[in-house]
Amino acid sequence: YSGTPANSVHTMYLTPYTINLGGQPTVNNYSRNIFGEMLGTYLKDAFVPIDYSDWATSGIMEKPAGFAENLFYFGNPYTSNIDLLPILPTDGTVLGVVQFNGNRLDFSNSEGNSNINMYGGPEQIAILSGNSWAGDEDILQVRPFHTFAIKTDGALTSLQLNNDNKTFNVATTAPSYVDRVSGNTLYQLKLELNNTNGMPIDRTYIVASSEYQAAAQGGNEAYLTKLNSDYDGIFTLQENADGTVNQELINNRVYINGINKENYIAKPIMLVHQVVTPGEFSIKGILSNDVLNSNNEFYFEDSETGFIQNIDADFSYSFTSNETTTDRFIIYWNGMPEQLSVNDMNSVAQTVVYKDAEEFKVRFAKDWKTADIFVYNVMGQLVHSAKKLDTATDYTIPLRKQAAAYVVKAVSESGTIMTKKIITK
Repeated sequence: YSGTPANSVHTMYLTPYTINLGGQPTVNNYSRNIFGEMLGTYLKDAFVPIDYSDWATSGIMEKPAGFAENLFYFGNPYTSNIDLLPILPTDGTVLGVVQFNGNRLDFSNSEGNSNINMYGGPEQIAILSGNSWAGDEDILQVRPFHTFAIKTDGALTSLQLNNDNKTFNVATTAPSYVDRVSGNTLYQLKLELNNTNGMPIDRTYIVASSEYQAAAQGGNEAYLTKLNSDYDGIFTLQENADGTVNQELINNRVYINGINKENYIAKPIMLVHQVVTPGEFSIKGILSNDVLNSNNEFYFEDSETGFIQNIDADFSYSFTSNETTTDRFIIYWNGMPEQLSVNDMNSVAQTVVYKDAEEFKVRFAKDWKTADIFVYNVMGQLVHSAKKLDTATDYTIPLRKQAAAYVVKAVSESGTIMTKKIITK
């Protein structure tokens, strides 16, 4: 950095720059910058879900919808810390904030721009929902000269910093911004991945709210923007409303996952553990005060070992992992899927899935004449189907190669749908 540090009022302008190409100003130069570098290889937008690695390596030139629009990078211009919270409006014009932590500069020999020796830790992200913030704590407090980004809806033209924003209250124990801001209630779970030495190496968030919807992207979601898979980390997969993984959004590595607190009860949220260095790990659960002070709960399942437990204030789970898994760890909100046995069937009138010894069967409601059956794995891939079944007898689901869990969908001739998750281990 060079120049004179600001010492009083400082205006941050939130208006897009235009690029002058051939004498014609334009804002559509999304393919490459003046150095010939593709946009997706150096600029990150955590609020637009795209497959960054494909964009960087396959030569795709088309800009994904909304990518890099109204995303503004800044540095703290003061020699003291600043608190952004008082100046960020809660009227919907600010969508979120990103802070880039853990950067260090290696001053070893580097020629040209072929090897820029800058290393960065995982970015921190917070999203604004109504009047409340979800995501990383401390993110709205910025250290001197530190870099942060603000994502807006395009209507906000500037923000103004002044002496009132300066603060020295920056600590790892600072409260979550979900709790600092009064507004709509967000029930937040922070999942922290630790290495063998117990040091945090990654994190992800699941947030339940009455305003959120399953399978929604944008607004109440944020995404990891790392360009490659060369790190140990965790993230969740985008879910459908019925509890399966959304295959159209399978490449979304969701960092802040918003779910509806009424409609997504006891349905799975797949927690992906990406392994580069096999070994011992642990996952720690950190609950917001809104969860701790209520009767709401999150549950954790390791489908490989059969471990299931509600996440409390002291939750920590240690395990060994040798490879990346997409269906081993599952998080549930406010309950686990019920598993009916054959002994429960006398009192059941609707279409249900139940377990008889080692087999799973479907019993159909009496008003169903025919039915179609679809069986999906937890990744949302269809593994079995049967059409126009006779509903007078129970249907046995053929599970030749058993995974840890499946989702069974039954559809009657009139279009009535029953969806149920079954756990096989």
